[in-house]
Amino acid sequence: MLGGLDALALGALVFVTATLLVINVWSVVDTRMALTAAAREAVRDLVDVADADIAVAQDRAAARALETLAQHGRPTAVLDQVSVAITAPSLTLRCSPITVAVTAPARMIGLPFVGGFTDGHLDVTVAHTEILDSLRSGLEGLACG
Repeated sequence: MLGGLDALALGALVFVTATLLVINVWSVVDTRMALTAAAREAVRDLVDVADADIAVAQDRAAARALETLAQHGRPTAVLDQVSVAITAPSLTLRCSPITVAVTAPARMIGLPFVGGFTDGHLDVTVAHTEILDSLRSGLEGLACG
C-alpha cells in the first residue's frame, strides 16, 4: 500500500510540473505573437513614412510598436520593459531594408525538479524586415527588381 501512495504522489508532482511547463511555453508563444505584430506595425509605419527625418520616424515607429503591444493586452509594467531597436540605413533610398527588433519579457513560473532557470521572466526578441517601396515617388535611386 505504501508503494502505491508514493507512486501517486510522484505522478501528481510530474503532472503539476508538466502543466506548469505548458503554461510557460504558452507565455513565450503569446509574447512572441504580440511582439511579431508590434514589429510588423512599426516597420510598416517606417516604410510608409513620407519625411526624411529618421529620428522623428523612428520615434513614431517605436510609439506604434508600444501601441500595438498595448492593444494586445500587455500591462503597463511590461510596456515599460519593452525595447525597440530600429535599423534603417536610409528612409529616402529605394529598396533599402528596414528592420525593427522588439524585445519584451515573458513571465515564467519556477518548475519543480527543474528549478528556477529564469528570474521570473525570459526575454523574447522578434525582428521584422521590409524594404522601401521601389516604385514610390520621392525616393532616391533606381527601382529594384
